Amino acid sequence: MSKATASRIPATPLAWERLEALLHRVSKPGRYVGGEYNSVHKSWEETAFHVCLAFPDLYDLGMSNFALAILYEIINQEADVLAERTYLPAPDMLEQLTAAGIPLYALESYRPVAAFDLLGISVAYEQLYTNALLLMDQAGLPVRAAARDARYPLVIGGGHGAFNPEPITAFFDAFVIGEGEEVILEVIDALRPLKDGPREEQLRALAQIPGLYVPSFYHASYTATGELAVLEPTIPAAPPRIAKRIVGTLPPTPIKQLVPNIDVVHNRGVVQIQRGCTRGCRFCQAGAINRPVRERPAAEIEETVAALTTATGYEEIALLSLSAADHTEIAPLLHALQERFTSPPLSFSLPSLRIDSFSLELADGLHGSRKSGFTFAPEAATERLRRRINKQIPTQKLLTVAEEVFRRGWRTLKLYFMIGLPGETDADIAAIAELATEVRNIGQRVSQSRIQVNVSVNTCVPKPHTVFQWEPLADGETIQRRISYLQRHIRGRGLDLSWNRYQETQLETLLARGDRRLNAVVERAWELGARFDAWSEWADFDAWKQAFQELAVDPHFYLYRAREPEEVFPWDHLQSGVEKRFLWQDHQRSQAEEFLDDCREQCHACGILQRYAQQRSAEWQCPARGSEKAKERGSEGARKRESEEAKEREDEKAKERVSEEAKERVSEEAKERESEQAREREDTGALRVRVTFATEKNLAYISVLDLGSIWERTLRSAGIPVKYSQGFHPRPKIQFARPLPTGCGGAAEWVDLWLETPRTAAAVRATLQGQTPPGLTVLEVHPVAETEPALQEMVVATEYYTLLREVDPDAVKTAVAALLAAETVMRPQRGRRRHKQYDLRPLVQELAVEEDVPAPWTLALRMHLAALPGATGRPDEVLKTLALEDVPYRCTRQRIFLC
Repeated sequence: MSKATASRIPATPLAWERLEALLHRVSKPGRYVGGEYNSVHKSWEETAFHVCLAFPDLYDLGMSNFALAILYEIINQEADVLAERTYLPAPDMLEQLTAAGIPLYALESYRPVAAFDLLGISVAYEQLYTNALLLMDQAGLPVRAAARDARYPLVIGGGHGAFNPEPITAFFDAFVIGEGEEVILEVIDALRPLKDGPREEQLRALAQIPGLYVPSFYHASYTATGELAVLEPTIPAAPPRIAKRIVGTLPPTPIKQLVPNIDVVHNRGVVQIQRGCTRGCRFCQAGAINRPVRERPAAEIEETVAALTTATGYEEIALLSLSAADHTEIAPLLHALQERFTSPPLSFSLPSLRIDSFSLELADGLHGSRKSGFTFAPEAATERLRRRINKQIPTQKLLTVAEEVFRRGWRTLKLYFMIGLPGETDADIAAIAELATEVRNIGQRVSQSRIQVNVSVNTCVPKPHTVFQWEPLADGETIQRRISYLQRHIRGRGLDLSWNRYQETQLETLLARGDRRLNAVVERAWELGARFDAWSEWADFDAWKQAFQELAVDPHFYLYRAREPEEVFPWDHLQSGVEKRFLWQDHQRSQAEEFLDDCREQCHACGILQRYAQQRSAEWQCPARGSEKAKERGSEGARKRESEEAKEREDEKAKERVSEEAKERVSEEAKERESEQAREREDTGALRVRVTFATEKNLAYISVLDLGSIWERTLRSAGIPVKYSQGFHPRPKIQFARPLPTGCGGAAEWVDLWLETPRTAAAVRATLQGQTPPGLTVLEVHPVAETEPALQEMVVATEYYTLLREVDPDAVKTAVAALLAAETVMRPQRGRRRHKQYDLRPLVQELAVEEDVPAPWTLALRMHLAALPGATGRPDEVLKTLALEDVPYRCTRQRIFLC
C-alpha cells in the first residue's frame, strides 16, 4: 500500500507535561526522559530519513549495548539521516503509558516510534523475542509483518539472535546477518527513495543487499517425521544462502559515547580492542559467528582512550573483547595506559579473561584499577571434559593464577562453569566442587583480606552454528541432581554458588533451535503474558507451557532430540562463514576428546579465509591457509625471520610515534604552564569553590547518587583538577548542600569542589560552560574558605514550590489546614526499617496555597521545610500526607537556607 492510500503515523512529539504526569508514579523515572550527555538531536524536518534504534529490554541494559551505540554514531554522521533510541519500559511504566494512551516514543525527540521510517530492533539473545513483540505493540504497530503497510516503519532485526531468527520471522520484515557498520548505510540508501512506496517494493530492494534476509520471500517444507526438508526462496531476487556481513578492518571506536544520567548495568566507556576469537570453544556461538579475529592496534587504542575520557568523563574504560588477554599487545598496552592516565585516576576493566592467556604481567598491569575481583571461565573442572569442549586449561594453571590474583590484593574471584555438557559424568560435577574449594583455600592462605570465591553454574545450550548443534539438551532430572550435589558441597565461608533455572535453559534452547512453526507459539505466549523472560521477577513460564499445549507443538522435538549428521537445520541458509562440514568434523574430534589448536597458530580451514579472502586486512590474526603440519614446520624458519623483521619495523614505527607524541605532550605541557602562570599573575585563585547550579526536566528525575556521578564526569571531561580521596577506589572530593529528592528540580543548588591546584572562580565557570548535560545549568561560581564548615552541616531549611493540576482547590486548602492544625503527623520511616515512624509536623515550618499560577496548572504549594539533625522535611512526604502524590505536579527546590 502506498502513501497515497495510507497516511503515515503523525510525528507529533509527546508533550513534556503528559510525560511528566506519569514520572512520579514509577520507579527509576530517569529511564524515560532522555537528555543524556552526547545524545544527538537533529531536526526532524531537515532530515530525509528517520531511524529508531530499539533495545527490547530495560534502559538499564539497553544503554550498555555497544552494537546500538556504534550504529547510533554511524547513522547520525549522515547529514540527511537521524537516529534516535527507544527501550522497553518496565512493567510499572508500561501500565502508566497504556492507561494514559501514550504510545512508545523515542528519547531524543519524544516522537512516536511508529512515525519513523525504519525501526531497528536488537535481538541480541533469545529471551528478548516476546519483548520485541511487546515493544512493537506498545509503539502501536501490528506485531505481524504481513499486517503492516506503508503507514508503519519497516522493522529490521539484528544481533546474535538473527543467526537463527526462524521462530520470529513472522514479526520482522528483514534481518541483518552479521556486522552492521557498513550494511546499515546500504539499507538506508536502498530505502530512502522508496520510503513512501509499497512495502513489497521496499522488501525486494532489501533482498538484493548482501547480508539481508527477508523471510517473507522464503518457504519452508517439512518431512513426514517433522524435520525441516528445505527452506527455499520464492522469488529470483532472494538468494538461497545469505552469507553474514563483516568489516575487514575495524572502524574507529565511537568517541562521543552516550553517558547515561542514571546508573546502568555497565556504566563505563567502551573500547573494542578486538573482535572475534580464535580459541574454538565448541559450545560458544559468539566465537563461531564473530570470526575472523581482527585486532585493533595498541597505539590506536591508547589514543581512543584519551579522546573517550575527554568526551565522556568516564572514570572506567572497558577494553572489550571475547578474550581480552589474547590481544597480542595487551600487557604493554595496559602498562602504557596505567602510566599515562594517573591524574585524574582512570581504571580499566577486562570483561572477558581466559585463564590460559592470563599472565602475571597482565595482573600487574591492572594495578591501578579497583581490586574488586577477577572473573574466569574454566567451564569444566576436569581435563577430560575440557578436551571435549576444547578448553586447553590445565588445572594447575588455574590454581597458580588464583594464587597470584589473591596474592596481589584482589579479594574476589568468580568462576564460571557449565553443566549438561556432552560427555559429562558425575565425576566432572564433583570436580567442580573440589576445584572451587581448593581455590578458596588458596585464597585464605595467601591473602591478607577476607576473600570470596563465587561459583556460577549454567546449563549448556547447544546453540546453532556451533559444534554442539547436533546434541540434545541435557534432561531436567540430571541437571537438578547435579545442582543439588553442588549445593551440598559448595558452601561455607568464602564460597558462594549461583545457578540458572532449568526453565530458563529450556526456553532459550527452544527459541535458539526452533523453526518457523514456533512463530505462533511465541505470539501466543506473548498474548498470555510472557515478557521479560530473562528477569526472574517477571518471567512467566506457565504462559509458554500453555502456548505449546494450545497449539499442539511438542517442545521435546526441539529440546531432547539428537540430530543426524545430514539433517537440515532451520539456520542452514544463514551462513556464519564457518562451514557446516568443519563443525561436523570438530564434533567428531570432540567425541574423541581431541584438542584443536588455536587457529592463530594453525589454520584449520573452517571456511572464513576462503569466503572472505578479499576483505582480509592487517588486523586479521589468521595464519596462511593450509593445515598440513609438515608444511607449517618447513616454513617455520621463514616465518620466524619475517616475524622478526616485521617486529623491527613496528618497533621503529613505535619509536617514531612515541617521539612525536612526546614532543606534542611537551608542547602542550609548556602551553598549559604558561596559561597557569598567566592565570596566577591575574589572580592566585582558590582551592575550594562553590558552584550554584540549576537542574530541570530530565535531571529532576534522577537520584542524588546519579547527580553526583554526572558532576564527577563533568569535572573530568572539563579537565578541572579536583582533589581525589585515597584508597583502592579514589573519588573526587565534591560535596552537595542537601540531596535533591528524585522528581524534584533545583533552582539554585550548591556543590563545593576541592581543587588540586588553585583556580579562579571565573576560570572554573568558564571551563564548565558547555560541558554539562542537558538539564544542568551552571549559574554562579565563587571561592570559599577551606576552613568553612561542610555545606551539609550548615543547611537549616529548604523551600519548595510545587505546581499542581487536576485538583480541587477547596479540597487542597482543607487538607493543608488540617496538616497545619495537627500536633503530630506520623509518617513511615524511609529505608529498611519500614515499621518505624517519624513525626513530619515539626519539619513543616510553612505551608501555603498559591492560586496565581500559569496554565495549565491549578494551584501551587509553597513549602518551607526544616533540615534538623537526623531529620529533613521532604516535599513528597508532604504531598502523600495531603493525598496528592498521584496528581500531576512539578516540584522545584527554590532556596537552601544556611545557618
